[in-house]
Amino acid sequence: MLVEVVLWIAGIPRVLAEVEDPEGALARQLTRVLDEVTSWLGDSGAAGQIRAAWADRLWSALLADERGFLDAVADAWGELVGPELAQDWAQRLYPDLRAAWSEGRDVQPSRACLSVLLAAGRYRDILELLRLRAIGIWPERRYGVLALAALGEVDEAIAYARESNLLAHPYEPAIAAVCERVLLAAGRREQAYMDYAHLANSRQNYLQTFRSLAAKYTEREPSSILSDLIAASPGQEGRWFATARSLRFYNLAAEIAQRAPCDPRTLNRAAAERLSHDPSFAYDVAVASLRWIAGGHGHLIDGADVFDAYDIALEAARRLERVPLLREQISMICGGLGASAEWIRQLLAPQLDEDA
Repeated sequence: MLVEVVLWIAGIPRVLAEVEDPEGALARQLTRVLDEVTSWLGDSGAAGQIRAAWADRLWSALLADERGFLDAVADAWGELVGPELAQDWAQRLYPDLRAAWSEGRDVQPSRACLSVLLAAGRYRDILELLRLRAIGIWPERRYGVLALAALGEVDEAIAYARESNLLAHPYEPAIAAVCERVLLAAGRREQAYMDYAHLANSRQNYLQTFRSLAAKYTEREPSSILSDLIAASPGQEGRWFATARSLRFYNLAAEIAQRAPCDPRTLNRAAAERLSHDPSFAYDVAVASLRWIAGGHGHLIDGADVFDAYDIALEAARRLERVPLLREQISMICGGLGASAEWIRQLLAPQLDEDA
């Protein structure tokens, strides 16, 4: 199995040589896969002779990779060759890279050298090499951050990281992830959380982001983490409603619904689901739905959505003995400016008269 995986990796540049990837989507997805595969290979416990065979095969592939498909392999070179071979590979690669960078030339693949120097504990050599780069880019300078951290110079490592994206490339999440890693390793968890955790743990959706943070910072209350994420997303608070609800933070979800624009249909569904168990939640959320519809929020909203919100709010109000309050709130909602508020007033006028 290990051999097949190595052969698959080595064949990637040849297989993808003619594939167009103008937006880099394929490269990003391939990097995620290779990150996992190389981590698995590095942790496989394979003997030194087997790793030596891997290294020879993969090194040829790295040298032939003109489009950077195997950059993730170069970044993991130290872990792939393992501690038994790291010193030999460092000795092999370091002189050529130092000579090339001294002359302003690039070497393919330079990041494999930096990775193996880190694995070999040659931290000062990494920093010396990076000083030769007139304009360093983050994929290289991250090794400088890790080298400084390994030397115990944590503050210097963080400062080095902050100065590592002068060309404003989209590396900020990656920089945050390394800074968080350095601070956590140093036991500085509060600083890691406050300064870098939210960006470093950003995932494809809000729920995954929350779960990543909650799993890593178990000393913090989950509701506090979610509140911090919401506060760090100005203008997007309403999008956290579904996350709060799915996590059963109903008080927080209701608060979000009342203070930030949310999709009215999402609010209606949530209110209907909780009506029998938690009429107070249902009431607050249904009234919030009417308020956001009146404000012109929601996509392709029709009369059925208005009546759904009203019916839920009315039933919850009856259970809570808040019908007079509901009528007062709806009157205020319908009294707002704009066509949507007037539309709701016209739709609900018969119901309000009937329920009086």
